Amino acid sequence: MPKRMTRDMRDYIIDKAMRSRLEEAVNAQFDRLNEVAQAALDSYYDAKTQEWIDAAPEGGLLTMSSWNSIRLGDGSTPIRHVFVNSDWLSSMRNASAMGYTFNPSGLKPMRLMAMDTHVNTIYIKAAHHVRKVEAALDKLDQLLRDAREVYATVSQAVNAVNTTKQLEERYPSLVKFLPPDPTAPKAMTVRDEDVVKTLDNVPS
Repeated sequence: MPKRMTRDMRDYIIDKAMRSRLEEAVNAQFDRLNEVAQAALDSYYDAKTQEWIDAAPEGGLLTMSSWNSIRLGDGSTPIRHVFVNSDWLSSMRNASAMGYTFNPSGLKPMRLMAMDTHVNTIYIKAAHHVRKVEAALDKLDQLLRDAREVYATVSQAVNAVNTTKQLEERYPSLVKFLPPDPTAPKAMTVRDEDVVKTLDNVPS
């Protein structure tokens, strides 16, 4: 039976369609970005300085376990955000290609010298690490541009119909993303005679 399309149904279809089309690729690229960012942090200090840091007593240096942002460059020129904390699907609709966000929770805690702490922000400066991070960033930019295109197209489609019947007629490829119908009959898991037998065995 056709049902009237609601806002929740439209949002559900958009979310499911975007995740089906892009989530695997986007998450894989986030992992790659995490990987190259971690490599940059692992070699942030030269070997001698890192040895001194490792030998410093606990509490003697600041240990960063979360970041407001990790940026490219030395802060003297306009910089490009690499990442801050957010979910890609909820953030991409309002993000610019040069400033999207994701969750860097996979990065390891890092001990820092006082001069290298900038309000929970660290700058990646080594050129070879910058190039790798930029390359991963560029690929993610393209995926998020694709995501915006999918969002715009699917949004236009679901807003062009008023009922599930119209959706099936005009955009059959989106029907599989409809939310489950709570009124649909469920598979029979117990027979009626079992129900009767159980009730008869209950003391009155």
